[in-house]
Amino acid sequence: MYPGQGQWRNPYAVKPKKRSVPKPPKPVEVITPKQETNTMKDSLVKVREQFKGIREQLLQMETAMDTLYNVMDAMERFSSGTSVQVKGKNESNLLKTFNNIDFKQVMNLLQSPLVQALIETLAEEDPKRKK
Repeated sequence: MYPGQGQWRNPYAVKPKKRSVPKPPKPVEVITPKQETNTMKDSLVKVREQFKGIREQLLQMETAMDTLYNVMDAMERFSSGTSVQVKGKNESNLLKTFNNIDFKQVMNLLQSPLVQALIETLAEEDPKRKK
């Protein structure tokens, strides 16, 4: 052998594996059924509240649309009035009137507490009238 070579090794021999110390397992977070139920319940409450908010907004929108429809109907009756007008002229007058309306202000007005209270009062009186 040549100096500095050490012993001859078989290149095809199986190399011995180094034995390592096994790592301790990570602690597992235990979730009790009660904790899982509480988090699930909280999530359901949040979803329920969101749906309630959406429902209220849809009801407000429905009320606003009904009111707007009634206003349009009243405008048509008012514009036709006692005089007989040509249908084309009546439609153009109605369109001109709608061009002058700021619907953002109308929506703000319809959502104001005073108007909402008035609508609720009228809605409460309406079933009494039908009986």
